[in-house]
Amino acid sequence: MPEYSIPGCIIPDNGSGSANMPPVGCEYISPDERWMIIDGLPPGTTIEFETILKNFLNVVINSGGSLGGYFEQFDATLDMTVTGTGELTGFDRHISVPLTCETHSGPRSPGNPEQSFATDFFRLNGELFGDPDFCTFRVTGGTDNGLPGPGQTDLMQLPDGDYAAESFFDITYQIEFEGCPASVLEGYSGVTTGTIRIMTGAQLPTCSGICSEDDECSENKTVNPDGTIQICCECVPQFDCDCVPGDPDTDPAINLLDILYLIDYVYGTPLGPAPQPYDTCSGDPTCDCVINLLDILQLIAYIYTGEYGDPPNCTCEDWITACGEPLRRQK
Repeated sequence: MPEYSIPGCIIPDNGSGSANMPPVGCEYISPDERWMIIDGLPPGTTIEFETILKNFLNVVINSGGSLGGYFEQFDATLDMTVTGTGELTGFDRHISVPLTCETHSGPRSPGNPEQSFATDFFRLNGELFGDPDFCTFRVTGGTDNGLPGPGQTDLMQLPDGDYAAESFFDITYQIEFEGCPASVLEGYSGVTTGTIRIMTGAQLPTCSGICSEDDECSENKTVNPDGTIQICCECVPQFDCDCVPGDPDTDPAINLLDILYLIDYVYGTPLGPAPQPYDTCSGDPTCDCVINLLDILQLIAYIYTGEYGDPPNCTCEDWITACGEPLRRQK
């Protein structure tokens, strides 16, 4: 039964039963990837950037946008730790690029403890001035610039009313650069286009792959008061969905005998035996989780008028969706 405890990005309720984006106070990172400059450098040489998107300021939120929810305009900082490779090995430094940004978010369900909505990094523009190595350093991204930035945000409400946020964007970016005279980058210039995922909050693992082919995973998430999210995985036997709603006597066909069986069970004196092998599902062709006159009428219509198709309107999967597991098997 593996358990995971993941740190979260915590943002306050905005007064409407949801939370604002961008998540002020949180940071977007790319833990397993690097932004890169490749074009304009010698073969085998790159400039790589470990980045943090942070310091969301001057946030303005309005209804609308390309996803039909909201659009958010704001300033931010792209904090970049620079590392050279190949002929630029040893070129290591730090730069901070001011950005102007716009993101769009889709409709959400205010008041729900769990909310999920699509997002898009619509515009990202930043430029560095007065740098000793980069006489030109320009970062561009966003769908409005022809560089798609689709994403997703999930909110889980904490006991104190705040929200734990999980958010990511798959950003396509361009970095345009030109090295300065007397710099290690002198004579180099180019434009590199790349795609990278930036994320904030708890990027949760799943329980997939931990159970045998004969079992399925039961996954339970618990949001702790400190914003961490605990996931518990339990392997349980897969349920063999062998109930036939409307066949209470377990013979191979649905026919008059099944109607008489249900009449005896519902109206008999004394009441007849419960449906077999499942005492509710097997006698519930209407999928309403109870056995009554409606089920008898459903079978009559199915057998004698053909209005409900073949088989009746409710399958085992339908019944489980409507009524849940476990089904109680008669012994």
